[in-house]
Amino acid sequence: MQLRTAAETLGLDSNKMGTSQLRELAICLQKDIFNIDIVGKHLLQLIKRDGFQSDLPNLSQEQIKIVGARYNRGIGLSIEKRKIHHMVILLLNSG
Repeated sequence: MQLRTAAETLGLDSNKMGTSQLRELAICLQKDIFNIDIVGKHLLQLIKRDGFQSDLPNLSQEQIKIVGARYNRGIGLSIEKRKIHHMVILLLNSG
């Protein structure tokens, strides 16, 4: 998990964190229990961002793909743009 994302997940502003604070966060992220906890919180934030929390714990395959894409690529793409991007990738890979 990236430091900025971990900081934001914890409610911190990574732009206001000093080098020692970022280093301490990096050290914490190397501990499995801490890392898994932060990743879980971040995934839940992504699920809520798209309004999927009412479907928990039974997310559809499409919802899982959307959350996974947001985790990997960030929250910049809308769901519609993500679907179009996915279709383009499929078309490019099929030829």
